[in-house]
Amino acid sequence: MDFVITIPAGPDFDPRMKLTLESLHIQKAKVKAALCDVSDDPKCHALIQSYEDLISYTRHGPDKGQSDAINEGWRAVQGDIYGWLNVDDFLAPDALEIAERIFTDNPDIDVVYGQSLIMEGKSFIGLHSEVRPITDDIYRSNIISQPSCFVRRSALFNVGLLDVDLHYTMDWDLWARLYEAGAKFHYVPEVLSVVAWEQTTKTASFNMQRYKELLRLPRRHAGRYAAQRTALSFLLEHLSQYGFAKPVFKTLLRSIRKKNAVPDRRWRPVGTKADGGSNAQNIMCEVPLFHYEDSRDVTLALGFTHAAKRQIEVGGEAPITHEKPHADIDVRLSSGQAKIIRITSAQGHMSDLRSITWK
Repeated sequence: MDFVITIPAGPDFDPRMKLTLESLHIQKAKVKAALCDVSDDPKCHALIQSYEDLISYTRHGPDKGQSDAINEGWRAVQGDIYGWLNVDDFLAPDALEIAERIFTDNPDIDVVYGQSLIMEGKSFIGLHSEVRPITDDIYRSNIISQPSCFVRRSALFNVGLLDVDLHYTMDWDLWARLYEAGAKFHYVPEVLSVVAWEQTTKTASFNMQRYKELLRLPRRHAGRYAAQRTALSFLLEHLSQYGFAKPVFKTLLRSIRKKNAVPDRRWRPVGTKADGGSNAQNIMCEVPLFHYEDSRDVTLALGFTHAAKRQIEVGGEAPITHEKPHADIDVRLSSGQAKIIRITSAQGHMSDLRSITWK
């Protein structure tokens, strides 16, 4: 089974492209990458020389926009399963292996998607809060994380690939058209990718064009009122991440989610285990850790909202008991290797983990 992954690269060379390419190169599944590079930068030419066995199609120079570039890559390379990665995204080491297994075992499945870890700078700040199993909610909210989504060729080409007139919501529009066409989706809770949320990325921008695109899809399927709610929800999420008064908007967003019985899923609890006494010890979260840097020895800085007795376990090694709101842990982790960090605490049912930072 061949995966075709387009990488659209913008006018300025981004050195993070190395992580994107390395995350594809490490996969056990067969990958054919298509690089559509606007920059034509010598640094990009030099980088891809190390990945000649991975890249099946390359174009350097101007294009007609990101959506058109992604379609270009998809049309240029023959394969079975299709997706795309921006140069600030990268896959988990076993992402395509998980997707391939599901597609192979379920020939009727057209789309496989999973969770994403959100990275801000060098910090993991949580899971993608909107991602959940497919329902008609896809017409009101983008509940699929683009770099963690893979589509069978027949379904993708049947709906006509990406809409080249869209520049911000082309992924959401594609999922909705696939769903409307009767494509069968399969959600897995595993983390399949890492997504960068930073002030300089397109994800962080909010302008009139993006506002109009956000209104278009929910207005067509759910009406004007639902469309306005979608746009407002996105604006609040945007301000809570990038606004000048982020703490205020984060508090407001948490209040709205609590009022509407929507869980704060920054980190997902995965269950409980007995502590040998009268109380149960809650497993606050399990997070896969992986990187594609050259170093094997890394230090993780864990930040919590308050002091509490916790056990922190990395990769099945003996757990460390910690009570302060900050913890530094030394981890031996090779490039492309994944380890699970598990945090348990006797207090509360939701994690108060704020971030995991590479030092």
